[in-house]
This record gives sequence, structure tokens and C-alpha cells, in this order.
Amino acid sequence: MINVPLTLLAAAMPGAKCSGRPDVLIRRIATDSRNVRQGDVFACVRGKTVDGHCYAAAAVRRGAAAVVVDRPVKGLDESSVGVIRVKNVTHSLQAIAPQFYNYPSLRLGLVGITGTNGKTTVSYLLRAILYSQRVGRRSAHRVGLIGTIQHQIDQHIIEAHNTTPMVWEVQDLLHEMVEAGCDMGIMEVSSHALAENRIAGCEFDVAIFTNLTREHLDYHKTWARYAAAKRKLFAVLNRPGRKQNLKLAVVNRDDARADMIITAASGARILTYALDRKADLWAEKIKLTNQGSDFILCVRREKIKVSLHLLGRYNVHNALAAAAAAYGMGIRLSVIQKGLQSLRSVPGRVAKIPGQHPFTVVVDYAHTPDALEKVLRAVREFTKHRVIVVFGCGGNRDQTKRAPMGAIAAKLADEVIITSDNPRQEDPKKIIQAIVRGYQQTGKDKKPQVEPDRARAIARALSLAQPQDTVVIAGKGHEHYQILKKKTIAFDDHEVAQHILTRLNRR
Repeated sequence: MINVPLTLLAAAMPGAKCSGRPDVLIRRIATDSRNVRQGDVFACVRGKTVDGHCYAAAAVRRGAAAVVVDRPVKGLDESSVGVIRVKNVTHSLQAIAPQFYNYPSLRLGLVGITGTNGKTTVSYLLRAILYSQRVGRRSAHRVGLIGTIQHQIDQHIIEAHNTTPMVWEVQDLLHEMVEAGCDMGIMEVSSHALAENRIAGCEFDVAIFTNLTREHLDYHKTWARYAAAKRKLFAVLNRPGRKQNLKLAVVNRDDARADMIITAASGARILTYALDRKADLWAEKIKLTNQGSDFILCVRREKIKVSLHLLGRYNVHNALAAAAAAYGMGIRLSVIQKGLQSLRSVPGRVAKIPGQHPFTVVVDYAHTPDALEKVLRAVREFTKHRVIVVFGCGGNRDQTKRAPMGAIAAKLADEVIITSDNPRQEDPKKIIQAIVRGYQQTGKDKKPQVEPDRARAIARALSLAQPQDTVVIAGKGHEHYQILKKKTIAFDDHEVAQHILTRLNRR
């Protein structure tokens, strides 16, 4: 339990001034007034659209013992609450959060996973392996996870809003893992988080690199900056830390930038993985079906058969990444096999929709050119008839990927339906036009179908499906919302498709 005097917290912030009730004890840092608990300090962070200062009074009413501000707040009664004034709330929190939570990563084995695609699936596979390692009848590990879909504190689930949260949220989650008795933590680490140093105060034992493909150039501007952000996670392994064990870097040898990552992690142990023998860990005799994949997992002279429930060749890649990390951590191959085989699915990642329909329907998060190409190639390998794809591109995001995704769909799918995917403040029709232009540039005679209404687009795809077809609903995966201008509506691809299939089956 954390109980830090407000004066001590203020002393750790450069240039901070403390007033009001400086004697209060602080248990936690909060930045969302709706989630404030008794004894929290509410930090008034300024976001892109919301200023936390507007919610300071509400936070106090909910039990905040103190507030951190960088401008005056009207209606705040300083006689009942502690106040810390700083030049910039965000910068101050970044500086003190790891210390406030007493550097929780030092009391965990911490794994960081970065790459354009595959982070979530690798995290779930590694978590499954760790829970499969037994001591007697119990799992040898309690595992925490910080990820795109959700955060997990052992078996407790917390909704996630960013792939990698802000520094103070990361430290809070790691602290909660320690308090819950977790001995391992797994974190998806986005390029945004690396560029903004949201992993400040984290000491990683293992870093995993999945791949680097076109994405986020609206944020990073250039490939060089994007690649430099990814390198940071592996450079962290070289820093002198308080843990004495030798750090481990797990690298996808099939990716063109593998050597760049290996160079960045030069002070760590290196384990590579690939789909052939050019790596330390590889796969042989891969067999893909619409139920999953079978392959032989090879590590040096050891071999073991794995039956993976996840669809597609690229999920064999993801399984190799998780297996390499576990093997480097000293886990036996038989335990790795059991863990990989225990995972039935990952929400929104080539997730099959069950039912009696004579065709296969999958929902996938593919929202980049590389991810769309991978999922379409993956289903093509087991599809006996046609591949039908429904997808769009997000608004107010990287516009350079729209035409390439249209071209990929034209080349790899038999039927293409272009629709909306979180258009945000952009006109959905303009986004669709950019995708269509990429489609047309391939010279394909058959025109794509256009339906801006995503539910109708999904219905059209499912009504077109014939026996032995595969329908891919791509782009949103696990998301349960659609962002339209300034409003967010409930929308879940899986639920919408399930409802339409039920209706079609009744005919």
C-alpha cells in the first residue's frame, strides 16, 4: 500500500509549490476524474480535446485528497484539499511516476513486445505458456498484461484505451501487478509510446521484435523515425540497471530490419526466429487449415509438434516469437507446446465466427497494408472457393496506406466490399475514393463494391458467400465502437456478423 505525504511528492517535482492541505497522504495518481478513489492525487493533464483542470472539482468530490495543476482552477476549495502547482502537469508526472510507485518493474520479470503487427497475439501466446508452467498442481506464474485489447492483473481484466498507456498509468498497472502477487508482466509497446518515452522507469528483461511495415507515418513522418522509435526498446536492454541478469532480445529474422534491431540490442543475449533454418528457432512441416495449423517447432537439436488453434501462416510466426521468448527464459519445450496449444483464440485476431453456415467467416484487426495482405494470404491457403473481404480505412490517420490497401484487396480477394472504418472527422466517401483509386490502379476488370454503411457492407458480404468461401471482415477486430465525426456509437463486427448470420440461417 502506497502512502506518500503530499509534501514529499511535491519535492520530487522540479519547481513545484505545495499549498492547501500539504499533510495529506497520497495512495495513487489519477488522471480520469471518473476513476478517482479515496486518497488519490488528481493530476490535471491537458489532452488534445479535454483539459483535466475542468474536472478537478469533480475529482475532489469523488475523494481526491489533492490535485496537481499548472493553471488556476475556479471553484476549488483549497482548505479541504492539497494542491501542487507545477509548470507542466504532464512533464511532472512523467518525471515522478516511476519513483512514486517504487519502480515496480524491478519486482517483476518484464517482457516488452514491439512491431507493427502481431504484438497482441504474441502477448496472449506468451501469457498462455507462462500459465502452463506448473509447480505441483498450480501455475508457476501469475502474469499481468498491458495490451491493446485489455489490461490484465492476473485474472482481473481492465479495459484498455491505448496500446501502451501513459507513464503514470503504466507504473500504476505494474504496481497493481506486484500487489496482486504477479511475478511476470507482459507489455505491448507501441511506436508512439517509445517516441514519447511512456516506458520511462521500466526495466525490461525481455524485448521481442515482430516486424516493421507501413503504419503510423502520419505521426512519425518518415520511415527512419518510425524505425528509430522501435529501436529504443532494444537499446533499453543495454542500459545498466538494478537487475543483474543478462537481458534477452527476441528478433524476427525474416524481417528486413532484423539486423538493425540486433545491433541496437548488442549488449543482450539474442534469440532469432524464422520460418526456416536461418534462425535459432524455426518451424518445419507447416500444415494450414480453417481450424488452425500444425507444425514442428525446432530449437537447435530439439523438435516438438505443435497444433495451433490460430489461423494462418503468420500466426505460426507469432507462435515462434512467443516460443523463443519462453525458451530464452528457460522454459522447457514441452511446456511451450502445451501453452501454445492451450490458446483457443485472440479477440479480433483472425477470430472465427461459429455457426452452421457452409462458409468460413473471420473478424480481424488488419488495418495496415501488411496486415491486410497477411490475413488475405492466410485464408487463401485453406479456402477452396472464393475469398470475400470487407474493409475500410480510418479517418484522420495515415492517408498513404489507403491506396495500397485497395491494391492488395484487388490482387488477393475475389470479391471486395469497401466500407467505413472509424471515419472520425473525415468524409467517409473521400476515404473510400482513395481506397478505390488504389484498387483501380491494379487494372483488375471486376469493380469493387462500395457501401459506406459498415453493417450493410457486412450483410452484403455474407449474403454473397457460398459454400467453401471465406469472408474476411477486416479493420476493427476487437473494437466495439464506430467513431463518426464527434460521436461514438456501439459497433462490434463480431456481433453484427453473428446477428446477420442468424437472420440468414432462418430463411
